[in-house]
Amino acid sequence: MTSKIAIYVGARDPEWSLIIEASKKIPDLKFVIVCPNTPSKSIFNKINRISNILFIPGILPSEVASYITNSDVVIVPNPDNRYLLRNWGITAKYYQAMAAEKPIVSYHDTKDLENIGIPVTFNSENFISEIRLALSNKSKKYEFNLNNKSWNNICKDFINSIDNI
Repeated sequence: MTSKIAIYVGARDPEWSLIIEASKKIPDLKFVIVCPNTPSKSIFNKINRISNILFIPGILPSEVASYITNSDVVIVPNPDNRYLLRNWGITAKYYQAMAAEKPIVSYHDTKDLENIGIPVTFNSENFISEIRLALSNKSKKYEFNLNNKSWNNICKDFINSIDNI
C-alpha cells in the first residue's frame, strides 16, 4: 500500500500521459486526480488498470481543503502548451496548496510561478524529478502574501477596477 499522495484538484483536464508515466516511474506514490472532466474511454481504461492512480470525477468545493491537506505534494499537470493559449497565472489551486504549505510541482505553466518558489517543468523527466524532490519536504512556505486573497478582497478589487473604468 502506498503511503504518500500526489494530488491534482482542478476543473481543467490534466496531461494524462504525464500522470501515467509518472505513476510508472514512482510506483510507491498514489496519484489522486480530482477533475469533473472524464477522460477519453481509452485513457479511462488505462488509468483504471494502474493501481497507483485514483481518478475522482469531482468533489464538492467544501471538500477541497481536506484533499489538499491530506496530500504530500500538489501537482498541476497542465496539458502541453495550454498555458500559452490561456495564461491563468496563479490560480486557486496554487493558493490552496500554498495556504496548506504543501510542496507544489507544476507542468507547462507560466515561469512566473518560479518567482514564488513553485518549480515549473516542461518535460516528464523534470516533472518526475521535482515530485521526488518535493516528497522529501513535509511542508513548504512560499514567498507570496495570501492575506489579501480572500473572496471579499477579490470582489472589492474587482468592483474598484470597474468603478475606475
